[in-house]
Amino acid sequence: MTQRLLRRRRRRALLRAAVLRLRFYDGDSKCVACLKAKSTLVNGISRVEGEEEEIDPQAGRACVFDPNELRAVDSRIVKRASEEFRVGERGFVGFGGFDNVRGLYKWKGLYLEVDETMYDFGTCYEVECESTEPEKAKDAIERLLRENGICFSDSVASKFAIFRSGKMP
Repeated sequence: MTQRLLRRRRRRALLRAAVLRLRFYDGDSKCVACLKAKSTLVNGISRVEGEEEEIDPQAGRACVFDPNELRAVDSRIVKRASEEFRVGERGFVGFGGFDNVRGLYKWKGLYLEVDETMYDFGTCYEVECESTEPEKAKDAIERLLRENGICFSDSVASKFAIFRSGKMP
């Protein structure tokens, strides 16, 4: 899965902590537009508002090469981002991207997403789990890792923040 990150030129989106991302699966067989906003990261637990929508992979790839092609994409998420962040003449700008390989596992009633994220400057590993009780899920995952001798630490930044910083946490 290759992730390409697109964001408004103005600082408005950054101030609202919003990111419009294109995620590609199996090369170009599938493309998903993702809008993530209002993220917080406390004690290794991330909470974020997110919305996703599948878009045409060829259109998505065209947007990677020219982010202003997003204006031509028929997508409720792109439309929402354009309206909410007042995308005008200056349009969108691309920031590049990173590769992510994700394994999906069902474990003790939880769905775990184990990511290997490869940046130009290094590789990170992360376990994600969506849960209505994130603290309990985190405790269970930490127990699993400890019991199997796997060293770990709490996340201190999102994948996007790590990508933008250009260095490993």
